[in-house]
Order: sequence, then C-alpha cells, then structure tokens
Amino acid sequence: MKKGFLVILSLLAFAVFIAHPGVAEAKQKKVIIKNMTNTIAHVNINFGADSKINKSNLGQLCNQRATTSNLNCGFDLGPKESKEIPNPSFQMMDFSLAFNKLIGCGSTKAELAVNMPGQDAFDVSVVDGFNEKIAMIFDNGQKPVKLGPPCGLTGNERGYGVFPYGCDICAGRLSPQKACGPYPPGNTGCKTGTETNPGIICQYNFKPYGEDNGTITIYLVPQDADCSK
Repeated sequence: MKKGFLVILSLLAFAVFIAHPGVAEAKQKKVIIKNMTNTIAHVNINFGADSKINKSNLGQLCNQRATTSNLNCGFDLGPKESKEIPNPSFQMMDFSLAFNKLIGCGSTKAELAVNMPGQDAFDVSVVDGFNEKIAMIFDNGQKPVKLGPPCGLTGNERGYGVFPYGCDICAGRLSPQKACGPYPPGNTGCKTGTETNPGIICQYNFKPYGEDNGTITIYLVPQDADCSK
C-alpha cells in the first residue's frame, strides 16, 4: 500500500514538473544599475535585513561612501556607465536604491526583492519624495516589463509600477504621520480602484512560472525623459 502510494506521489511530482519545468529550479534574476545621464551618478543602496547580498559580500563595490553598516552600500557611476550587482549564485536580494541622494525623505527609490523563497516584486517609489527619474526594466528575452519613470513629485496616478507621493498604500494614504510630507489621509494623487485591485499597479509581482529568470536593469534617466503613462 505504501509503495503504491509513493509511486502515485512520484508520478504527480513528475506531472507538475512537466507542466511547470521551472518549479524545480532556483530563480535566477540578476540586477544591473545603469546611468543614462551625462554626469556622474552617486548610487546609494539600503539592503533589507533578510537580503543574502549586502556590503559584506560585495567587496570593494560598496566602499565609495565608507559606510559602516553591512546594509548600506555606496558607489559612483560615470556617464553612461553600468555595473552589475555581483550575485553569481543568485542568492536572495532585497534592497532600495536612490541616485544622488541618501534614501529617505526627498528621494526617488527603486525597490526590489528577487530570488526570494516567495514571490519576487519590484517598483519605483516617490512615496517619500522625488529627486530623480528612475526607470526599471525586467527582460527575460520575451516582452520586457518597464516600470516608470515617474513624472516628478506629483502626476503619477497613471504611472505603471510607480507608487505616488504620500501613498503608503497604492490607492490611498493611511498613515500620514509616518510619512515625509504634510498631506491628509485620503486618495488624492494615489491610484484609482482599491488596494487589492488598483486601476494601475504600483508594484509588479512576478509570475511564478516563466518569469523566474532574467535581468532587472535600474536606469537613472534624464530629468526631461517622458514619464510613465
């Protein structure tokens, strides 16, 4: 009886693998940072506490700002220069990134969580303010997914993959006392719809099959670049 049950389980597992061949494989997303402007870009990264990639295993890359915490990383990119975040084993990586400003009030942020045990996701955020235009593109050799760039501090209600200013949830402001700006609770400037079904997404959640592998490139684009609409 037990032997027959094990055979059935083996056949079911094989069927799942055939239907979704990526299920037995680790995710393999790499991340590249690219400066599309004609001036030097200062890159500042805050890694999440659960990130397996941080300053401790990135060698000299993060030493530009002489930060002491393993969760902070700083380096510069020359005009049109790009750098890949080294992650040869495709370990879990979770961080926020800002150009030309420390991450906090007044900074545009690129946010991502990739190669995670759960669902991977990425977004562009001006929740706490705006200083630069950032675009993010995921490419796995099929149709690329592009988020941003934002329009500026405001006007991002229709920005694909962009969290608007002051909107601590996609479709509204719930906790203004925790945010950087003096705005009242409500949904002015936020996305239409509801948090579970916004009219336009603030965050792109990767599909569990078919988007496990690929490259996310975070671009600093010129201030006059067209915003995402």
